[in-house]
Amino acid sequence: MKFKFGGSNIWHNLISNLAGNGWLALMQIILVPVFIRLLGIKAYGLFGFYLALQAVAQMFDLGLGTTLNRELAHYSAQAERSGEVRDFVRTFELACWIVAILAGVTILWASTFFVTRWTQTDQISVTAIRQVVLCFGALVTMQLLIRFYQGGLSGLQRQPLMNLIQIIMVTLRDGGSIVVLRWVRPTITAFFLWQTGALLIYVVAIRMVLWRSLPAAERPARFHPGLLRSKSRFAAGLSGITLLALILTQIDKVILSRLLSLDTYGYYILATTAATGLTLLTISLFIAIFPHFSALVAKGDDVSLRASYHFNSQLMSLMVMPAAGMVSLFAFDLLLLWTGNIESSKNAAPVLSVYVIGTAMNSLMLIPFAVQLAHGWTSIALRISLVQLLVFVPSVIFLSRGYGPVGAAFAWVMSGGINMIAAIFLTHARLLKGEAWTGFVRDIGLPALAVLTMTLIWRQMTSEISGFLHPVAAALALFVIASAAVLLAADGLRSSIFSRLRN
Repeated sequence: MKFKFGGSNIWHNLISNLAGNGWLALMQIILVPVFIRLLGIKAYGLFGFYLALQAVAQMFDLGLGTTLNRELAHYSAQAERSGEVRDFVRTFELACWIVAILAGVTILWASTFFVTRWTQTDQISVTAIRQVVLCFGALVTMQLLIRFYQGGLSGLQRQPLMNLIQIIMVTLRDGGSIVVLRWVRPTITAFFLWQTGALLIYVVAIRMVLWRSLPAAERPARFHPGLLRSKSRFAAGLSGITLLALILTQIDKVILSRLLSLDTYGYYILATTAATGLTLLTISLFIAIFPHFSALVAKGDDVSLRASYHFNSQLMSLMVMPAAGMVSLFAFDLLLLWTGNIESSKNAAPVLSVYVIGTAMNSLMLIPFAVQLAHGWTSIALRISLVQLLVFVPSVIFLSRGYGPVGAAFAWVMSGGINMIAAIFLTHARLLKGEAWTGFVRDIGLPALAVLTMTLIWRQMTSEISGFLHPVAAALALFVIASAAVLLAADGLRSSIFSRLRN
């Protein structure tokens, strides 16, 4: 079976998403040590508190950004409905502003309590804390608005422009913070005031770009409550999925903070943080293909949807499996390269070797998940996530008591396996009938077998020639070899890529 290559838009979107997310990650890696040096670790701890609040604030999104993404992709595929698109954006924009402001006020109230009564902030003045807390509320509000407008640009297939704006604004936000701290005023208040000002510019810029990207209309956009009611069920389902995903990714940290010693817990956090780097690749692909799938569903083009689904499933295998195999086998060496700390790397490596497999499994279900959302089917993801949670929590408690943090990592693998198998099976059973063999075996099974085989062979070879090859070079070599093995195993992906290269 030969798959279509997927269209140039997907590749442009994917490359731009990788560039945008990669630049964001690079800025954090480079600048966080600088922030700590200029502010001091205790003052910078307030920024860490803000990041935690920002993660919690995702629950307030209520699925509005993803709903806008899906609907604009539908509109773009149906030119005769272009007159409705501005009304839809106006309606959901107003709803998002209300939700974002309420979220900001809620975060402002909550952070006032936690920062002043829960955390130890003796070395920071009360006035400074109050100013920082005000910034917390404003920052959360603007982050939610930015996510909403990004969803709109993504649905319009303007992801390269969206990522260009992100790169410019992130550089202004973080690079400008360095300038302010170094040459203006090295205080936590100045830091957050600059962050707030930069995000305000970001909101204004991305809103203007979204509205200018919409089709022209003969009349001003109008607010229609009926549009909100018609999409409320889908948005509510997305909110539930977001909430369960947040709990799933954080509940093990909460449980283990009670069961493990502080140093062992720190090694677990280090390993899980390293494993989440894999999501940089997978989320970039998901963002690229979701509006494409939504447009195909709107057109009723089932043939193209199936072809694109299998191609992108195999592409996800290529992006995830070689990287997971490399990290699993060379966990210690890669952690040492990153942290420079032998003891931390030695203790975190066994956890990372296992945990990254679970992260890879969860990543492989993103393509079926994109198809589910494109069809407006949120209930199955909710049910799968609920089952995951019911299995994951007792598994973490039981396995960590017997096997420590590695046991908790195995619980994550079990959870990822449930997610992957259930998502693929149920998506095929309802939305892609007759595609189960290709989905399970050709898209995932054969590539996984190829990577596992190459990893085991390479493990044996490197143990025999360890004195002749640097571990990092051996890790990169495995990545290349495993990637080639996936291309050989994934026939549809291979033939499509070679066909495009020939043309």
